[in-house]
Amino acid sequence: MEKLTFKYENVQKCPMFVENMGDELVRKEMKGAFGINIIPTEIFITNKLSQNRNDEDFEKIILNLGESKNENSLKVAEKMRQLRS
Repeated sequence: MEKLTFKYENVQKCPMFVENMGDELVRKEMKGAFGINIIPTEIFITNKLSQNRNDEDFEKIILNLGESKNENSLKVAEKMRQLRS
């Protein structure tokens, strides 16, 4: 989890690293997280783009992504807007 968050959070304006989250938040947010090795035979796509966030947090996330110069961040922000409306 530390490697994963470092990889994707490191480029953010306000990165959120596991070591800065606190034990309680990590336990709450990662309650169902576990790692396995699999070999896929089919791929079905679903979106997990902060749908569980309240409107204020959701808009802040989109704003932050929109300020990025990273093309993928901008695409994610646009997709989030589409899914929320």
